[in-house]
Amino acid sequence: MSTHNLVFLPSGRRGIVEQGTTLQAAARSLGEGIETVCGGKASCGKCKVRILEGTQNNINSSMAHLVPIAGDETQYLEQYGLQPDERLSCQARICGDLVVYVPDESRIGRQSILKTAGHRSIDIIPSIRQYYIELPYSGLNEAILATALEHRFGLVNIAIDPQVLQSLSDVSTKSQGITITVWDEKEIIRIQPGNVDKAYGMAVDIGTTTIGSYLCDLASGEIVATAAMMNPQIRFGEDIMTRIAYAKVNPDGLTELNQTVIEALNELARTITAQAGLIPDDIVEMVAVGNTTQCHRQLVTSFVS
Repeated sequence: MSTHNLVFLPSGRRGIVEQGTTLQAAARSLGEGIETVCGGKASCGKCKVRILEGTQNNINSSMAHLVPIAGDETQYLEQYGLQPDERLSCQARICGDLVVYVPDESRIGRQSILKTAGHRSIDIIPSIRQYYIELPYSGLNEAILATALEHRFGLVNIAIDPQVLQSLSDVSTKSQGITITVWDEKEIIRIQPGNVDKAYGMAVDIGTTTIGSYLCDLASGEIVATAAMMNPQIRFGEDIMTRIAYAKVNPDGLTELNQTVIEALNELARTITAQAGLIPDDIVEMVAVGNTTQCHRQLVTSFVS
């Protein structure tokens, strides 16, 4: 009987399996844990996986290397919203070499990929500060803001983020007082109606395998929530050198790597703020760290809530 090469990501487990084996059975034989709540009847949708296309991990992978969708899998295709590159592992049978990405929600015993933050005694010197001003006027514009901040708080030559400017008229009609968030005493980055005494920052560690994030109260330094995920860049290579090669060989490779990180950060922002009963817009500052390659070659250029 024919055999085929199979790799599961992000775990990196690999092996040779016989043709006609289901992805679920192959995963089990290689020690890859994939959810199977319904016992392989295709009725739960928990074993959904993504098939990577092209040469990955020295394997020519393709959706065409699976037996076409049929039977129970067809019945549940629309119900589970399977994308063109996704299959139910309990139904998909192997007929060629494959690289399979197992999303976090489909993994059994998901890894603990975030260390508990330690407690340290530090001086809180935030670059973000908030200023409350009562408005004795109905309108609000850039000049009025700059004058008020200079006269009342001694802040001079303050710039204002263009997106904040667009929200001025709406904010001034909601309250007779506003809270102005200023970064590094140089730029207004947020204006909120009323007296707001909380500001939050997000600290991110972009690792080769995982991305960890911490939501911090910028006034007290308290960590109010944590979240983590596997670094989705792993689909471009299991290690940094492979990803560098991908970016070098493919004209849009660096852009793809960059966009993948941005999407991951946005997902973490949504997850971490939801834990604290907030929204991503409540994050007014973010600090990201990573290894040398990520800092110099995959610098995050945009962060969209």
